[in-house]
Amino acid sequence: MDSPVWLAFLVLCFFTVRCHSREGGHFQLDFDYAEFQSLLELREHLQIEAFDVWPSNLDPCDQWYGVVCKEGHVIFLTLPPQIHATQHREANSLLSNESFLLDSVVSTLMKLPFLRSFNASGFMFHGPIPSTFSKLKRLEVLDLTSASLYGTIPLTFGDLSGLKFLSL
Repeated sequence: MDSPVWLAFLVLCFFTVRCHSREGGHFQLDFDYAEFQSLLELREHLQIEAFDVWPSNLDPCDQWYGVVCKEGHVIFLTLPPQIHATQHREANSLLSNESFLLDSVVSTLMKLPFLRSFNASGFMFHGPIPSTFSKLKRLEVLDLTSASLYGTIPLTFGDLSGLKFLSL
């Protein structure tokens, strides 16, 4: 076989094995699919309307705003700025329990077992700081600056032995 044709064949085979189609787009097979589903769940909890920043048909590790991966796992997560303030206040006003939204976000974050950094600064969560953050054992950075949280820091935060930065 001619070497340029052979090389093209190898590249095509590599691309086919490395990627697969989902809703017309591509994302890497080495990205953890359960974590991808968790990110979609988080997008739903937060009622992210800006699907262009977290499109379901693209690889979150390469194409999503604020998502950083290592070896196919989400390690850093910064929520998109497009859904701060107005949309978030509207979402919170629909909830009878103001802290429900943040609790559901933390429950979803627990499905990202390699998460080391979570930044939701500027979001209007309006509620107490959930003690469930302490279940994110690998967390090193937690930034909830200007998130309208109140109350005391839960004692369970002492369980976050790796936490190096906390901003409330």
